[in-house]
Amino acid sequence: MSTFHALNVSSDEEELEAEEYSRESQIEESVQIFQDALKLMKVKDFEGANAKFELLFQMDVIKPDKWGLYRSVSPTLNNLRYLAHRNRGIYYFVYLSSNYETMETDNIAYYIIQAIDHLMESIQHSEADITVTTLLYKIFDSFKSKKLEREILEYEMTKEENQMLLSGRSSSTILPQLKNVIRQYTTLLKGIKATSSLEYHVQDDMGLDALHEIDKNTKLFQVIKSIKTNDENTLKDVELETIELEEMSWEAIAVATEDLLPKTKMSTLITKGIDPYTELESSIEAVNIHVAETQTISEENESNLNDKTGTRVTPNATEQAPNEIEDDFNSKKRVLDSADTTRHQPQRSSKRFKEKDTDGKGQESMMEKHTSFVNSLGDVFRYLNIDLPGFLHTLPLSLSSMKEDVPLPYHDLFQCLKNWSSWHTEQFMRTDFTAGKSNGPETDELIELSSLLRSDPNQETKALEGQKQLPIDVLKDFINTINERKPHFHEFRYNLLHILLSRATGETERKILLYTWSPNLFESVESLNLGVERSILDYMEQTNDIEPYLVLSIIELLINRMGYLCSEISAKESQGQKSNELKHQKSKLERRIQKWTTILDAVDASEVNWTIQYRWIQYCFMQFKCEAADHKLLTFLCQLEELIKKANPNLEVTYTNYKYIPNLNLNYILKQIHRVKIIQNIMMVYSNNDSENSTSKQEQQISHIENLLLESLYPDMSRIHSKNDQEIVSFITASPFTIQLRLWEMIFNMYHKKGDVSSLTRVFFHILLLLQNNLASSDYKQSTTELRHRLLLTIITSVGDFSEKLNVLISRNNKESGSPLVTDNQLTLLNNIFCLCCSVLIFERLSEIDPLLDSFFTKAVKSSTKMKEIIINLATLLVHFLCDRIYRNMDTHQEPNSMVIFIEHLHSLFGEFQFCDASNSIFLKVSEKFLCSNKVKIELPQLKQILWCLYHFTITGDLDDEMTHSTVPCKMERESALRIGIYLLTTIPEHRTGPLLAISNSSIKLILERVIEEMGPPLEFPNYNLSRNIYQFNSYLDKPLSTQLFRDSFSNLSSFKLIKPNNELQHIIENGIFYWTSSQSLKLYLNRKKTMQARPTELDAIISMLKSEVLYGVNRFESWYLLGRCYSLIVEDDLTWTSDKITTPEKQLITGEKQRKAILCYLKSVSIYQARGHPTLKDKKIFHKTLVSLGQELLSAYFAPMNKCCFIQRGAKHGLKIGETADLLENISEDRLYISDFNIEQAILLSFRKAKTLSEELNNSCNNWSVNWSSSYYIGHVLFSLDKVTNAKVSYDYMLEACKQANSASSTKEVPLEPHYTLLQMCYDFQNCGIFDSQSILKVLKRDNLFFEQEDDFWEFPENTGDETQKSILLSKIIELLEIVLKADKKSWHHKPRFLIAKIQFDGFKEPSKALEEMNQLISINNTTKTLVNIWKPDFELPGKHFVYAFEYIMFYLKILGALNDFFSIGTVLKKLRRFGSGMIRLNDALEYGTSLFIETIEKELEIDEKLYVENQLSTWTTDQFTIASDAILKDFSAENYPIKWLRALELSYQLKKASNGITFDGTTLGILFKKLLKQRDISEPNILEDRELNTGDKMVVDQPPTSQVPPILKNNLKKRVSKKEVFDKVKLLVELIGKSNV
Repeated sequence: MSTFHALNVSSDEEELEAEEYSRESQIEESVQIFQDALKLMKVKDFEGANAKFELLFQMDVIKPDKWGLYRSVSPTLNNLRYLAHRNRGIYYFVYLSSNYETMETDNIAYYIIQAIDHLMESIQHSEADITVTTLLYKIFDSFKSKKLEREILEYEMTKEENQMLLSGRSSSTILPQLKNVIRQYTTLLKGIKATSSLEYHVQDDMGLDALHEIDKNTKLFQVIKSIKTNDENTLKDVELETIELEEMSWEAIAVATEDLLPKTKMSTLITKGIDPYTELESSIEAVNIHVAETQTISEENESNLNDKTGTRVTPNATEQAPNEIEDDFNSKKRVLDSADTTRHQPQRSSKRFKEKDTDGKGQESMMEKHTSFVNSLGDVFRYLNIDLPGFLHTLPLSLSSMKEDVPLPYHDLFQCLKNWSSWHTEQFMRTDFTAGKSNGPETDELIELSSLLRSDPNQETKALEGQKQLPIDVLKDFINTINERKPHFHEFRYNLLHILLSRATGETERKILLYTWSPNLFESVESLNLGVERSILDYMEQTNDIEPYLVLSIIELLINRMGYLCSEISAKESQGQKSNELKHQKSKLERRIQKWTTILDAVDASEVNWTIQYRWIQYCFMQFKCEAADHKLLTFLCQLEELIKKANPNLEVTYTNYKYIPNLNLNYILKQIHRVKIIQNIMMVYSNNDSENSTSKQEQQISHIENLLLESLYPDMSRIHSKNDQEIVSFITASPFTIQLRLWEMIFNMYHKKGDVSSLTRVFFHILLLLQNNLASSDYKQSTTELRHRLLLTIITSVGDFSEKLNVLISRNNKESGSPLVTDNQLTLLNNIFCLCCSVLIFERLSEIDPLLDSFFTKAVKSSTKMKEIIINLATLLVHFLCDRIYRNMDTHQEPNSMVIFIEHLHSLFGEFQFCDASNSIFLKVSEKFLCSNKVKIELPQLKQILWCLYHFTITGDLDDEMTHSTVPCKMERESALRIGIYLLTTIPEHRTGPLLAISNSSIKLILERVIEEMGPPLEFPNYNLSRNIYQFNSYLDKPLSTQLFRDSFSNLSSFKLIKPNNELQHIIENGIFYWTSSQSLKLYLNRKKTMQARPTELDAIISMLKSEVLYGVNRFESWYLLGRCYSLIVEDDLTWTSDKITTPEKQLITGEKQRKAILCYLKSVSIYQARGHPTLKDKKIFHKTLVSLGQELLSAYFAPMNKCCFIQRGAKHGLKIGETADLLENISEDRLYISDFNIEQAILLSFRKAKTLSEELNNSCNNWSVNWSSSYYIGHVLFSLDKVTNAKVSYDYMLEACKQANSASSTKEVPLEPHYTLLQMCYDFQNCGIFDSQSILKVLKRDNLFFEQEDDFWEFPENTGDETQKSILLSKIIELLEIVLKADKKSWHHKPRFLIAKIQFDGFKEPSKALEEMNQLISINNTTKTLVNIWKPDFELPGKHFVYAFEYIMFYLKILGALNDFFSIGTVLKKLRRFGSGMIRLNDALEYGTSLFIETIEKELEIDEKLYVENQLSTWTTDQFTIASDAILKDFSAENYPIKWLRALELSYQLKKASNGITFDGTTLGILFKKLLKQRDISEPNILEDRELNTGDKMVVDQPPTSQVPPILKNNLKKRVSKKEVFDKVKLLVELIGKSNV
């Protein structure tokens, strides 16, 4: 709830005042506490003083906030805070002076620091006195801090009170304390050999040397100085850092050394080049190593360190990625894919598991569940005419018994899933074999060719044979040397790197090449090297002391890291991710490597092996920064070949610990030379572009490269004739699988970049064949287990990447058949790969059965997510290719319906594992496209699950629990939106019956609204026909309502026709998306309107949809009807809540414009319907609604309160026109009416008569249709309103018919009362106007006895009764029947029957009291609210009529009160009328009538003559006389002394005068005052005028009668007459007294 304050009034004044008072109180209390503390300090009561100080610093005025700031600042507070901190600091010093001899050193240091803190804090609040500065100087002197001494002395000398010192005053005027400060300052400057500007202002003749100060605390300062000295000596001692090792291993010492330094990312070490040692808070001056004796291990057990450190040991330990990885996968340290590698190590099985394993029943149960699952999987493929491999049915038994009927790839995949670890994750998640999205420049393919050189063909077999482990004896000697020397950390770190990276005397090779390192050891050494290598480089450059082998190892580590960065950059760019940070690191490494190579280039090495190794790493460095086309690579390799042949052809250098540096041997060099030549030839074919025909030339080159690859894939083909091409094919054929895969990937990416779906599909199946051939090859079967697993995971990853890119490109293609028709062999090939991947689901199901298997989806979340995406992508391709065959009508095996069942089974399978939305929901999107196409005919439930999983749409109720898959909803694309919209509009059951007649379906409505949202604005398309339609539509709605327009509409002569734009939205709009959605939205609006929750702004969206429907030329009469209904609802809202839009002419014009548009829309709907030759039954039902709505709108527009506003064309009040002489003249255009009242009336009757005829026709042809009573009711009502005498019989005949129809159509809850009441009103008017006699009128009423249910005697008059008596009896019977109508009103909304009762009582029986009693139930004058008329609009009542009835009821109520002479109630009504203005019409008329009635009534009741008292009586009073008399009344006023009736009349009359702000009620107010109140006072009594006459000396003549026309005559001169303002000022005071008296 909001609180508002005036701008000139502060709401916090009281709070601020209270706060200020509280602050002053605290200041007084703080001063008192401070004085008490000083007294206790003086007597050395330290405990009491401390308690007082603690209490003082808890005060809010002393204590700062948590930020160190003070809320209030003033000179008083600053002085108080200064004294508090000053004396608190002195307290600590005095306490220390008294007790330091018995205190510990730490306590002395604590108290002296506390003293310094408070003294320094005091200076922040005020200028320190000499005592504070002297004490601080002595403390700083004991600290031996010359800087602090100088600061405090200069502070003292530059204080404002000592400024005269700088002016050169003599020493005689300087105080002794200041002289001492000067002496200390000059001594300090001499001691530190410094100068200061103050020094020149100090005179030599000041006699400073004569001053000496004896300090009784000299011993304390000496103690402090000694403590400071001891601390300095302690800091000078070397701090020994002991490295604790739990085991004696190289890995442990390297990791421990790294742990001594702050954790720093590899990227930071590379880019910033900082040494982590510099981030330490304190230096490490000495290092010692301690090894736990119980954990010392032998050299033979060194290989088991990896298990203890939690790292999986593989034959090639260096295949783990470096520690610092700059992507999400490794930055999260494999949290998602962490797997304990020891969990499946051989262990002792419990007896319980052994019994379970040997239990035949458990095995049989497991097989039953597995068979059930495989059967469900077989259902998926059965609709492809493909049988699952037979071994899948017995796969669990086959795996346990190692049967040969299971293909090796299946067995390998199961083993991988069973023993999944971080190694499997790394192999499966790597992206260096296949590229993802290609978003780079056109030279990406060249870069991919160059990357082939970086892949080591020997890497797959690298270091598979175990090598020696690092020697432990060397480690022991190293530890002993360190413990003896205790070197600095820098020296220790350098020695550790030197012994590991350099070659010691007597060794044949470096330890990093000779021995196998654990991954942790390699990562730690790499991190240490990156931190210190820059310092080593600077040292070697300065001293020229270069160690070649150490430098060689450093460069190798840097190049290996650079190789890792290159692979990461390639992986990220292939996936469309940013790699700027990695490229920045790479450039930094390049510069650092180049600096190192510059040093080695100057080394004159005598060892050939060192030279060869250096040349080799130079070549590796060139690979990472040069392209394959660079001639330097080939030249460098040839030189290296010659060098090895001369030195040692059998040279073999294994780079086991380096992942990105291949092994060095002559054979590999020759292969690399051959590979470079081949790649250069391939690149030459690709990059030979002709500027004029670059596109066609490039296509030829791509085709040529593809032919070369096909020759290697299909050896039987004979297409190659040139020698150069034959060498390329031979190279490809002899290349490892990864090289062939890269080459095919290059072609694949080329076609993908071009967007060639056909070529991309063709290459995709070639790649699948390559992958399948590799899995079926003898090399695969003969490889080691680890190589097979690595290759299998690589193949699955490649399949996933290729299939994903193919799916994306196909989905972007707008054509239905963008890809070539696949063959049966290709489908089989794709199915084989799909079956292999689907075996993961079999394993997952087995893990739920077998307790020895762990769920792959649970233990490897990230890897399993990628596996799910691969399965989804393959399944999507299957669906797409099969659907494509159906599109082309070329698949003789598959029928569309069987394809639907295939998709349904496939979706059910994926949904069971909760990944049907994997890979960006590509499977769901393709399935949705097929199911919504016109190629298949399916029912809505078959698409239900797809729409739920894809967009979370529910149709006709919620999904079952087993069907609710866990998915993330996707954003609907425009193409899908159009497709789904058309499908739903043609499939939903409501389409058959029409949305206007069908039950609301909110689920379909929500979907179609989403479709409309994705369609975009339908009227913003650049289309000529659409622009033309918009113009004609607006022109039509601007037309005036004319007789010709009505005639043309009902005769189908309208010339207004729209042309279809025929754009992409035409089809879905013609299917009725806007019509369907708008009708459902309108139904929802009407339902909400019944509960008063709807807003008219909701209709804007519905109107916009209907306009779009009309403007697209659909020519649906229902749309025009709905559009008119929307405008009618807006008009209804304008006429329902307040009367502002009726009583204000400008607002009424706006409402009239909307009403005119509604009528025009109804007329256009009628015109379109009339043009239909053979309307359906559904059309007739809707057209009946149109006719009724048209008649009701015309009726509302014609009668009050709108009063034909919409039929009038408003003219411009002022304008210009050209006269006969070409002059500009003023032109005033008048309002015009294009239709007469008679024609409007006839149009109303025509609408209802046609509706009545159509309703009867529908009643005869439909079983569930009942004749609508409203048409007959309105016809009878209109006829009676137009001419009740001429149309008497026909009007009540129609009304009786309406009563009969209402009785047959009504229910027990809702009974239509309007026809029955209107019949009674007609009969009363018949009797009142004498149209029929009483007997005839009673017979008419008897015909509606089905509703009234009266006995026969009721409808008869007593015998021998005259006409007058019969009239009275008839009126009584009408009242009884009206009471029956009121009893039937369940909601108590009908008010007209009660008004008619009151009218009969007043006019017929002349009983105003009874009439008033009835009207009091409709009008409330005594409640405190502003509501005056308690009526509301019934459902069937025309909008705005309740404002008309409110005016009629108020006028009739005033008439009754006037008849009763109740001026009090009339005045009350007048008071409430001014507040009730928005609830009625013609407020001024009601006020005018009520005012005149009030004045007339009050004058009659109180016998007041307004002119007498206003014009005559007022002029007889002087100001003094009236003041004396009125003051006398006010002085001793008592309500008991006056008639209550007169007092209340005065109060009411004055209140009405104030409310009217005029002189209307002046006469009644003054009349009451002068006639009754002042008349009761004898103003001629001497005691009233005595004092006044004595003061003035005059005597007033007051004994004349009030009616005398002679003004009072003063003896000496005339007196001033009293004014109305003076009188009413007194009346105001008198009314206030009356109000307090509760009269």
